[in-house]
Amino acid sequence: MKKIQDLLSTKGTLTILSYLKSNPGITIVMINSYFAKSVQTPLTTATIYRRVKELEELKLISRLPTNSERFILTLYAEEILKKNKRWKNVNFQTVIQDLGSYFDIGTPVSQDKFVVYPLIKTDLSSVVLGLLEAEEKELAWIQESEGSESVEILEAINKSKNPVLIPYLHQVEGGKQDRTIFEPILIPIGNDESNPLKIPAKCIEQSRWRYSSSRGETTSLKFKSAKTRMASQMANVSAKAGDQSTVWETVSAAVGALQLGEEDAPTHSYREIQEKSYEKDADLKKLQESLSAAVNLENQVGIVCAYGDKLLGLEIYGSPTLWNQFNELVLKGFLTDKAFMQKQEITQTLPDKLDEILRNEFKDLKVNKEKATGTGDLFRFNNKKWQGISINYQGNPVHLYATKEQVDILKGRKLRLEYGVPQMQVQSIRNIPSQQQEIILEQVIDESE
Repeated sequence: MKKIQDLLSTKGTLTILSYLKSNPGITIVMINSYFAKSVQTPLTTATIYRRVKELEELKLISRLPTNSERFILTLYAEEILKKNKRWKNVNFQTVIQDLGSYFDIGTPVSQDKFVVYPLIKTDLSSVVLGLLEAEEKELAWIQESEGSESVEILEAINKSKNPVLIPYLHQVEGGKQDRTIFEPILIPIGNDESNPLKIPAKCIEQSRWRYSSSRGETTSLKFKSAKTRMASQMANVSAKAGDQSTVWETVSAAVGALQLGEEDAPTHSYREIQEKSYEKDADLKKLQESLSAAVNLENQVGIVCAYGDKLLGLEIYGSPTLWNQFNELVLKGFLTDKAFMQKQEITQTLPDKLDEILRNEFKDLKVNKEKATGTGDLFRFNNKKWQGISINYQGNPVHLYATKEQVDILKGRKLRLEYGVPQMQVQSIRNIPSQQQEIILEQVIDESE
């Protein structure tokens, strides 16, 4: 039996569905008559019967017998053409500005002000391997760049027969310091040990610079994938600035917001900070378990996450197989925003029409195509509040990430850099209710001047 995308690429089938959409109660004879008028080469009645049978088998229509000679055809899904739009040859800006036309938005799941909207796409498949699967099969990995003193350059190895995806913000542990990969990367075929691919990274562990971890474990040149992900508010400000010092500032802000001590992360490793927060905060762990149902659905490829009526961001993968590898990390990243968002006043939730909300949010996006580090096409997009990035392969987005700024997590940066206020005092200011922060900040500035 043909796949949906193959069937819908056939002009005759598309014409049948288009005609049925506007005329839900018609007969085979009426379809044949329509073809005779609208298509230069009309289909025979036998061909139409065959196409109709294929549509029935795919459950796109039902055929209800009324007598031995007539059938009434009815569409199961009114928007079937819209929901099965294909990525290929579609302008990327069109996709990002009209996500509701390319995905089914599932029933949202909410807990403790967090709302997770599943994104479903039934006809997506990918020849791309995910790094977690490739690591397990010892087909791909990330390693230190030998001879390089820069923390911002690593090497990626791919011994498989397919491109391998390293998602944006993917974290690796080991080496001289833990790192985050600051670009979605497709490691091309052929970049094996003799020809490693140089890839960009940011350090997320400020104090260590040797092959041993902060907990005394010996590490090596070769990294392994961490089970952590940067919070969306950290990612937004880091992407906007693009420098290493800002990344360290966001890690410091996370330490303060999560109220962790030096003993929890001696080397200021964000990986250890997030791991420890889930160990110590029973409510955070429970929140993750409660929302796990929203990331484990059939044909799921992503989520949109909100805190009350405040959109935090979205993340999408190029197939359910890829999504299932990284979905837990995606959820943990968004839920870590709880530390930054819990002082925000939330009086309502988002309206039901999420597709319309997203269309309005993204209508003024600026999209720039850039050269990808590996294979594929890289797109960056932004407006005043949103920062996003996507890697496409053979016309399909393989990994798309976008986040909206909701809080200024580096509010104390000006105090520290321009007025010499100690970091500990900045953190104490950050941890009080936001409506009181401005008054205290003004006082501190006056005293400094």
